[in-house]
Amino acid sequence: MTGSKKKGVTLLLLLFLLFPARNVSALAVEADSKKFAIDVDLNIPNSEKVYNTQISLYHVATAEIDETGNLHMKPIKLYEDLVFDNYTEDKASSLLEELCGRLQQPGSVPDANLKLAPVKEEKPGIDGKIHFDHLEAGVYLLMKWENAEPASLKMLPTMVYLPSYQHESDRWEYTATVIPKFDWQPDKQPDQPTTVPDTKLPQTGMVQWPVPVLVLAGLLLIVIGYRLHGRER
Repeated sequence: MTGSKKKGVTLLLLLFLLFPARNVSALAVEADSKKFAIDVDLNIPNSEKVYNTQISLYHVATAEIDETGNLHMKPIKLYEDLVFDNYTEDKASSLLEELCGRLQQPGSVPDANLKLAPVKEEKPGIDGKIHFDHLEAGVYLLMKWENAEPASLKMLPTMVYLPSYQHESDRWEYTATVIPKFDWQPDKQPDQPTTVPDTKLPQTGMVQWPVPVLVLAGLLLIVIGYRLHGRER
């Protein structure tokens, strides 16, 4: 092998060795940047109306690049016993239940005592959407608290990964669009007063005290009639 060929092979090997390192470095810069965003669409389908309610955004895990160049989601201290990597749909309900169960409703305790405060709380704009901008990479939780009007509007909590990998386009997406699932709950009926049944039986028929009086009156009339009849004789 000539000297020029040896130099060429050495250069190619060097490029192959540097390529993974450059990928890790580039992805690390992207993961640490604040150019991620979540767009929450609150437009009511087939209508010009909007779910005009406040949505709370929580940052529950941060994104890190491990030594192999893979993206890893590291949970914050409140959820350090939970696993966010290799997320699948069958784990969604149990994971969401754990996430929501450990949160405290803002205003229920002093802000200093909140286990985790929301990153942002916003309502939809004129386009019917909430734009959570300038976010860091990681896992986020979207939820509507019961004290957010309208109280009868319930929302299924939603978990969002940033960035998210799109297999169809073979690229990372830095903005996630979320269409929450809402449900209207019937208004609670006011408590009806409890009716205490009357233990006394209703009075029916004739009262008992006139019976002796009527008997005496009848006997008196018989006596008077008998005397009058005797006089006529």
